[in-house]
Amino acid sequence: MVASEQRLFELQHRNSLKVPKEAGVLFQIVRLKKTALALMLGFGAFGSVFIISETMKDHGGIKGFLYAAAWFIPMVMVSLLAWRKPEAAMPYLAGLAAISILISLSLIPFGPWWHNTMEQHGPIVPLIAFAINLPIAIWCWRWPRLGSLLLFPTGIAPIIGSLISPALRANVTFSIVAAVLPPVICSLLFWLSRD
Repeated sequence: MVASEQRLFELQHRNSLKVPKEAGVLFQIVRLKKTALALMLGFGAFGSVFIISETMKDHGGIKGFLYAAAWFIPMVMVSLLAWRKPEAAMPYLAGLAAISILISLSLIPFGPWWHNTMEQHGPIVPLIAFAINLPIAIWCWRWPRLGSLLLFPTGIAPIIGSLISPALRANVTFSIVAAVLPPVICSLLFWLSRD
């Protein structure tokens, strides 16, 4: 049981004059966290199906399956680790978030050449951001304050990398915007729900 849910449970079963106000605040915190997690899980499910179908359509066969498995299986494994053992997942998520941010921001100094090299097999930058943001959002359920501070820069880095580079401003695609919006909204909801 998460700390805010446990506190809400204790307040509901204690006779005190402060219970209604404090329980209402905790209820709102839990509701914000559930909304943020549901948003990110829905985005993760829809995005996974969409990306896998596009990968299979573009590459097909074993090659498409291997491309899809290369990001989907690690994403699921890290998500399970983030849910079941959040303390153990913290260093992995921090390292993966740093890699995702560095790859996204590497578009700034290297410009179109680096962008075209990475985009030969699909939208790599949004895919990396998508694959790491879902486990971080799941981890945010347990630690909303720290998790939102990790989720926000990881979510916003792909669009910042594309917008700051003068040569890539025209390359801000729908896939980058679609990969950025849900994690940013989710991180703000988790930040508001911190207890």
